[in-house]
Amino acid sequence: MALTKAHNRIISGAPANVKDYGATGDGVTDDSSSILAAFNHVRTQGGGVVEFPNTNNEQYLISYGFRVPSNCVINLNGCTIKATTTFAQGTIPTNGVSGFFVLNEQTAPLAADTGNITINGDGATLDGRRDEQTGTIGGYSLIKMETTDSPVEADYLRLKNIVVRDLTLERSGYDGLYIAGAKNVVIQNVDVKYALRIGIVVIAGEDISFENCEANYTVGDNSNLPADMQGPGNSGEGYWNEPNDSWQTLNNISYSNCRASYNFQAGWKIYNAGADTEMKITLNDCYSSYAGWDDTVPGLIAGAVDPLYQIQLSSIGTKEALIVMNNCVADNCRGSGLGIHRGSGAGIHQRIIVNNITVMNCCLNNSDSINRAPIKIPLATGTPLIHINNPVIIAPTANTLGYGIAINTPTNIRLVNPVYIGTFTNKAVISNGDNGSNGYILIDLDGQVCKTFVNFDATGTIRDDFNVNSITDLGVGYYQLDFDNAMPDVNYVINALASTPQSDRVRAVSVRSDRWLTTYFRMYVEDVSTGAYVDSDNVALSVFRN
Repeated sequence: MALTKAHNRIISGAPANVKDYGATGDGVTDDSSSILAAFNHVRTQGGGVVEFPNTNNEQYLISYGFRVPSNCVINLNGCTIKATTTFAQGTIPTNGVSGFFVLNEQTAPLAADTGNITINGDGATLDGRRDEQTGTIGGYSLIKMETTDSPVEADYLRLKNIVVRDLTLERSGYDGLYIAGAKNVVIQNVDVKYALRIGIVVIAGEDISFENCEANYTVGDNSNLPADMQGPGNSGEGYWNEPNDSWQTLNNISYSNCRASYNFQAGWKIYNAGADTEMKITLNDCYSSYAGWDDTVPGLIAGAVDPLYQIQLSSIGTKEALIVMNNCVADNCRGSGLGIHRGSGAGIHQRIIVNNITVMNCCLNNSDSINRAPIKIPLATGTPLIHINNPVIIAPTANTLGYGIAINTPTNIRLVNPVYIGTFTNKAVISNGDNGSNGYILIDLDGQVCKTFVNFDATGTIRDDFNVNSITDLGVGYYQLDFDNAMPDVNYVINALASTPQSDRVRAVSVRSDRWLTTYFRMYVEDVSTGAYVDSDNVALSVFRN
């Protein structure tokens, strides 16, 4: 018997064309079993290509999804794959799954590394049709990367070398894209929208890059929707980064030119739930807007006030956390543009560096509350190192803001060259609390900031400083401070005090006025009781100038 052309393609190792296995792509016929057969063929061959033809705007209807084997390339060719209205509610065969594409080998522990998977979308759409489902809706993500269905430490990071590019993920029954424990992953030009819980989730992984991606219109637990259409509690973020176990890490996770808009909660959330884990995350040239926005009820929603960028490190103890944001924009939010939160734990290895952030039109409907400051840093405990360099804060045109930046427990926090644009009521205010009650320090940053600070000992040895080139010990109780960057003139203000651990008396500090220059000044430390100049074990001073 002569072989047909289709049979010849199947047995020769050529790409597994899903239509050769019976798929129609007509948008009406359930193509699940045919597509599964194509994946199973590639699995038995140890890898290969699964091809979804798209010659006439094909729409492949599926009632369950597929476990993607290692060493597999999926070419979607711009087609649409859409769920039936009873997705994953019936019997699911072996290697079928309740999501669309699940990238793992299921069995734990693994005998070898898995992965080497590429999904080429070429403009394709994966449509979960969550809002059209009937019956009991099970939670289903559209693309899920996990070493096994129940990850264990022995298999961590054994799913490797994944590329997903050029496709849209919409209306998922849970998360749009979920990653837990993958390594060497590149996500390019992926647009996630109308996810039920979260748009893009990274629970754990290493060397994962997102380039030109979007996470928009995440539904979350929006009470304006019918109960059966709401996501689980405390959800609705665009991007979520959160390790769950101490053996998991978020190492070298980067977002470049990514966007998050019209999500029910934060655009980005970087969060540690309680495990002592290592985190290194970078955001470059990202844009987040309209958090706390409901597309079904246009306008701002009461109750959804997460910042557009929310960094919440709760329990980092001994392992390093480095969060870097470069050239990001926060635009339009009921709450803050940037929130850096700190819960329990020592936090001695935490570093958060924010360079050139622009925060505009945030704290809409603001009631002059520090909880709605465009940048808020409510640190409860711990001593993370936080640098915020060159922030630009633009007030909404429709109302006046009371505060630009709100800081609690300002240990190891540096603010450099901030700029205010718009109307703010409390200029140059440093006080405690929201109307004196919550222990915040409120700092107006319209140029009226600390230009220099330093803490040094009796020999002039610097413990910590900002904008100090050197301290020279000129004699008993006599010092010269040289600035790194000169002051614009000599009309600056110096606040200083000195003390020793041997005595609880505070020693008065006087500044020698004939050495008060733009590049340096000299100062004496004088004992209050004797009037004599003395060496002090602890000298602390700050310099203020518009």
